Amino acid sequence: MNGWILLHRQICDNAYLWEDKPYTRGQAWIDLLILANPADEYESCKSGEKTLIPRGSLKTTIRYLANRWGWSRTKISDFLNSLQSAGMLKIEGDKKKTVLTIANYEDFQKPKTKKRQTAPLGKDEKKTDTLLKKETNVYISTSPDSSNDEIRDKRKSDYEKNALLAAQYMAKKIEGHTPGFPQLRNGKKDETVARWAKDIEKLLRIDKPDFEEFKRVLWFSQTDPFWQKNILSGEKLRKQYGQLLAKAGGSDER
Repeated sequence: MNGWILLHRQICDNAYLWEDKPYTRGQAWIDLLILANPADEYESCKSGEKTLIPRGSLKTTIRYLANRWGWSRTKISDFLNSLQSAGMLKIEGDKKKTVLTIANYEDFQKPKTKKRQTAPLGKDEKKTDTLLKKETNVYISTSPDSSNDEIRDKRKSDYEKNALLAAQYMAKKIEGHTPGFPQLRNGKKDETVARWAKDIEKLLRIDKPDFEEFKRVLWFSQTDPFWQKNILSGEKLRKQYGQLLAKAGGSDER
């Protein structure tokens, strides 16, 4: 079979699909792809030095995977070694930790696909678009694979700015459709908005949704009669993003 599908990491939040144990070998392999870093990350060591865990790699332990998959440690070791022998995985590490690197991660995680078409924004949706427009162009134009530290820091700042704007928008809409919402009263609003922004920043930086789709989903989450009663935090927005996207008409549920 040829072609690609989009598989969102939030599949792990679906208890019906993902919590049965033990995992199958296929499910375990997909789980490794889900757990792999979508971008370079630096981890601080006790010595003060920072260790790079690159895109396409994950730091883990045999014990963690055994608990996660419902396998014995021996089965985990045999499975990982078989993947390495097949050229699918590279294993590095010691007794305390294991670093797994997915072979050909870039080839499989950056397929050349046509840009998805979405319908033009409606009148009310344009209000959301206007709120976020100042940061949009920078977000879209910054390469997610740049190795330049200055550009990486700039991109992080852009994610944070977009996330804060989105959280402020949510707060304003919630105050309108849910008067007296406790987390936005009695001096709690600024703290609440900041907490929501952290979760939305993770959605933008880690999950990397199409930004036009994100704006549509954000607007939909606060105007749909059903969803506006359920999406009352940045954490909920991220957790339910796949379903919201499908309902908002951006694309199939991921």
